[in-house]
Amino acid sequence: MNNAPLLKVENVTKHFEMKSSVIDRYLLKKQNIVQAVTNVSLEIREGETLGLIGESGCGKSTLGRVILRLHEPTHGKVFLGNEEITALRHEDLKKVKRKMQIIFQDPYASLNPRLSVAEIVRLPLKIHEPLSRKEMDDRVADMIERVGLDTQYLQRYPHQFSGGQRQRIGIARALVLRPEFVVCDEPVSALDVSIQAQIIQLMGQLKEEFSLTLLFISHDISVVAYLSDRIAVMYLGELVEIGKVDELLNHPLHPYTKVLLDAVPQVDRIGVHKRIVLTGDIPSPLSPPGGCKFHTRCPDAMAVCRTEAPALEEHAAGHSVSCHLYR
Repeated sequence: MNNAPLLKVENVTKHFEMKSSVIDRYLLKKQNIVQAVTNVSLEIREGETLGLIGESGCGKSTLGRVILRLHEPTHGKVFLGNEEITALRHEDLKKVKRKMQIIFQDPYASLNPRLSVAEIVRLPLKIHEPLSRKEMDDRVADMIERVGLDTQYLQRYPHQFSGGQRQRIGIARALVLRPEFVVCDEPVSALDVSIQAQIIQLMGQLKEEFSLTLLFISHDISVVAYLSDRIAVMYLGELVEIGKVDELLNHPLHPYTKVLLDAVPQVDRIGVHKRIVLTGDIPSPLSPPGGCKFHTRCPDAMAVCRTEAPALEEHAAGHSVSCHLYR
């Protein structure tokens, strides 16, 4: 693994403006702003897999899409190598986008039902690479075989496949351009458990085969731990902890990380295990709490947590946390 960062995210923020009533806009001077991602900074080294975990709605997928410029950031910068992606336009952006791809969460909604498998996987080549028809067909057939499907399926349509097979088609589409960086947006969460294991194993093989750098997004920490080199934990649009897999699993620091790990079922627990139970509801991204965003649910909250937001700082080598307990 190369120590140089292939991808660098600097202070990225993404807010969405929701439609508001005339009374809100003109009389109350109030705007409905969803604070999806707030001031996120991270690096992913070449050949590394960074796992990104958190509850549904915490901003994981939004961050992945901002990195790929599927959403425009409200503030912040994203770099691929030495090139600032957020500053590129038109043809320059198109050249960089061929190096970055995404595997979507829903294998049913992410494939065009009107296109055959061959057409779906060929489409990125038609857009980004001036190859002959035979060269494209050869590349498509090779990629279909690499993801574990038979080339006899190339003229079939998405509705003729199972969920696991559809996700293999989505993986083939993402990798047919031989990208450098891939965002995996919960690629196994919609699949049966037995199929999840097959897809995870396939992705591990393809990562090595194509020397890929991955951002693997999931709410399942056990899935992330299997594939990742490091794990980043997100809560309500902010990173609260990041570290190497073994260090984070064995020595979690942030109370939220401890809750996520405690929720993972374990068959080897002996006797009665007292789980960490969070009280209160998840705050709305429309009006997040001041100070530490987790303080409304945190069992270790102090007075300072209600007024001052902690910074993400290194606590040990390669292990950073955003929590007043470690200041």
